[in-house]
Amino acid sequence: MEDCNKIQTVVFLIFQEIHPDEGISKKILAQVKAIEKLGYRCQLGRFVMDGEGESHYYIGNSKIYTYGSGIICKFRKIYCYSAIANYLISKKNVIKCVYIRYTQFSNIFSAYFFKRLYDSSINILLEIPTYPYDGEFCYTSLKSYRIIEERITRKKFMSYVNKIVTFSNNDYIFGKRTFIINNAIDLETIPLRKIESSMNEINLIGVADLSFWHGYDRIIYGIKNYLQEGENDLVIKFHIVGSYPGGEEYEKLKRLAKSLKVEDYVICYGTKSGEYLNKLFNKANLAIGCLGCHRKGILEVQSLKNVEYAARGIPFIYSEINNHFDNQIYVLKEVPDDSPIDIKELIRFIQNVKISPQEIRDTIRDFTWENQMGKIFSLYNS
Repeated sequence: MEDCNKIQTVVFLIFQEIHPDEGISKKILAQVKAIEKLGYRCQLGRFVMDGEGESHYYIGNSKIYTYGSGIICKFRKIYCYSAIANYLISKKNVIKCVYIRYTQFSNIFSAYFFKRLYDSSINILLEIPTYPYDGEFCYTSLKSYRIIEERITRKKFMSYVNKIVTFSNNDYIFGKRTFIINNAIDLETIPLRKIESSMNEINLIGVADLSFWHGYDRIIYGIKNYLQEGENDLVIKFHIVGSYPGGEEYEKLKRLAKSLKVEDYVICYGTKSGEYLNKLFNKANLAIGCLGCHRKGILEVQSLKNVEYAARGIPFIYSEINNHFDNQIYVLKEVPDDSPIDIKELIRFIQNVKISPQEIRDTIRDFTWENQMGKIFSLYNS
């Protein structure tokens, strides 16, 4: 980080690695790009794995801490907060604020980290990507302690946070006033869909870092019912893009398709990007959003996936409440339960929806990161 009196620095901290082809990483990089377009210098703090298998923490181009590798790496990560705090405090004269993406990492060490920044008059904006998020935890004997620790220590560190950034409609979270924005995208990086689909075959596409709340099993059960009903003129295929083979939800969906004898109609690709992904979207008739947010206790959410689908110009379905998309003619709402999706209803919707990809894209012109991050810093400055 360069010392500069003319350009203030925003330090954007995440506690994960950046993989440019993955959805969350794309979002973070787009936010950084947007902050820089607003006239700030933005330095991204993140984990970096080197060629020797050692893990480090970098802020911008500066190596802040080395964790090592193997089991020792996991234990040493808890000590990185002190090194990061020392670095930020040494640069506080040029730091406008520290923007932190919160991914349930709270413990006694992170709480003290927040306190040190607060005591040094460094302002903290905390982004909570999903709220409420407790339902995302799967309770097991191994994870229960970690969940309890997070719930206890988050109460402590929240007192050191200046404002919380949320994509929900909550004016307050954990007693803190929020900045409410929309999930957004970088339109420059998302190509408009070129329709190559055929009405002789219905292709559904779902792109996600697969978890149980995506509810893709509802589509698979729906395909099974559709095939059992017989007298179906159209072939239906579900293209699942996201997560690597071996992932828990990935393997679960593959096993389900096989057990229901519909594996020929459910294609799992793993993570795809670039032209390969573009071609899958071009031949798809309909995209699949989240169909299981109710499984983690959430009925209202502004899913980034919906915005990405709209940017590509493809009709889509989901089951949550979303004030922007609920009344759009290119959206089909499903009930928020675990019932199989009615494939015939999807086909009727696809056959009747009359809107071009460009017209769909035009409905989310305000949903760019430059606009949304601009709202945050406008509120922050005032």
